[in-house]
Amino acid sequence: MSNYNSLLHAIAIPYTALISIVFALMIISFPIGAYIVFNSDIGDDITAEYPIENVDIFLDGIGLQLPNYIESIIKWFSVIILISVVINFIQENLGIQIQPPDVTNELIQFFMVTISPITEEVGFRILLIGLPLFLFYSHKSSIRFFFIALWHPARYLHVINNNKTIPLIIGVGVFFGLAHIMSGEPWSLGKITQASASGIILGWVYYKYGFLSAILVHWATNYFLLSYVFAISEINQISTSNALSHSMINSLEIILILSGITSTTIILLNYLNKRKSLLVN
Repeated sequence: MSNYNSLLHAIAIPYTALISIVFALMIISFPIGAYIVFNSDIGDDITAEYPIENVDIFLDGIGLQLPNYIESIIKWFSVIILISVVINFIQENLGIQIQPPDVTNELIQFFMVTISPITEEVGFRILLIGLPLFLFYSHKSSIRFFFIALWHPARYLHVINNNKTIPLIIGVGVFFGLAHIMSGEPWSLGKITQASASGIILGWVYYKYGFLSAILVHWATNYFLLSYVFAISEINQISTSNALSHSMINSLEIILILSGITSTTIILLNYLNKRKSLLVN
């Protein structure tokens, strides 16, 4: 057994446990979201006269028993969280802060982060990555093939190498980061690096695992985390900014960081193992 395989087996148990915990937390977030919308006070100031036209939806921003695509979703979501934490830590030490847009109403904010994975993945992944890849690598001209190729590019397009794919994904990812500071209600400049890194990962997930996987990873970074913040804010009658420093959120962050570390290790070991096998053959 190679050293890479030995390491993979050694990390399999904690990796499986962490992925399972995150999956369970995602499932729990659904009833939490329903509670926030229907039983909390975050939308009490919304009436029929609320200026909804001012809401700006921009095109932002191993032995495991779970299905493979679920494992992949949680794995790449954890990697995004890990990278975001590292970027935020570095930027804060350099005096660069990440400031979100001003929130006029928390219920509208919750609604926005819930639907933005769909609008943004259509705009940034399907239109800016899927369509160019279809033009580069399509070998059929039927309508049906057009849609299934956009749904899952890596599965249906004949991509011999990634010489065009990787630069395209990186370019769109950087544009995704820039969009966060160029929208009608922009983030601060510090968001560019974090959103760009997330955009690159989401682009790879879309290409490799399909449109649905990209939406779910994006959803996890938005709705999943915010649902717990709002729930803690409502239960403890504290502001959402104070809820972010609550012990439960800190515990959740630790779980996601550990999951991100093990997931990154798994990805690197699989890559090195595959590369070694190709060199041997």
